[in-house]
Amino acid sequence: MDNGKYFWENTKPMKNLIAILSLVIVATSLSACNTVKGVGQDVSATGRDLSKAASTVERKIQN
Repeated sequence: MDNGKYFWENTKPMKNLIAILSLVIVATSLSACNTVKGVGQDVSATGRDLSKAASTVERKIQN
């Protein structure tokens, strides 16, 4: 039972699948970067607002 001289002779469909999956992973990763950046901006904005609120309360306590 000879399936070919080399293992990789019949792997063209597998190579195509790997290429497609690689492209999907790269595209997903790039879109995730934007999502993570947006979350980082939201967390940063929340921190600034909390800091402002703390400063306001501190001023009111001191007066």
